[in-house]
Amino acid sequence: MVLISRPPSLLRPLRLKRLPNQSSLRLFTQNHPLLLITRTSSPRPQLPYLSQPSRNAFASRQTARFLTTENKNYVKEQVWLAAKWSAIGWSFFFLGVVALYGINQEVLERKTPSPDEWSFFSRNHFRCANAAVKPDHEYTDWAQVATEFRRCLERLENPDIDGKGTSPLVPGMDDIRGINPSAFDISEKSYAWKEGY
Repeated sequence: MVLISRPPSLLRPLRLKRLPNQSSLRLFTQNHPLLLITRTSSPRPQLPYLSQPSRNAFASRQTARFLTTENKNYVKEQVWLAAKWSAIGWSFFFLGVVALYGINQEVLERKTPSPDEWSFFSRNHFRCANAAVKPDHEYTDWAQVATEFRRCLERLENPDIDGKGTSPLVPGMDDIRGINPSAFDISEKSYAWKEGY
């Protein structure tokens, strides 16, 4: 048996000569990308297949996984549809409330008519006060009735609102301790205005 020896240059791979300023590469001390994704507070390396994932990271990964391009478009479309139908629904609801209020005011106006010369809010207070009086079968909240009539009278006796052309019967009465006059001269007003007053 003949032993053939190889030349020494083929026994070992060629190693490049290092420059003096070049540090040696020690692979076992380098951080692997799998080790970088774990928390650095742990003294031991945490490999992903050995450690339990945190809930937040798992949830964010699951969310990112589920939100594909098609899913994102679907979500945008559904949000747009929800916003559109919500706006339409609330618009119909608001318009229904306004219509119901108008119908209620018309019914009250037919029961207890108020003068056309009065402003909307004066007529509204007058109608609400008359509607609060329930003579037959229900409890009447007289405090509410008095409040609504008082608000109506304040507007009718205010010269800036509905009391144009009225004058106090006793001049200078409003200067006494801030008391409003108790009686007004309404002779210049129309018959319907006087009847309502």
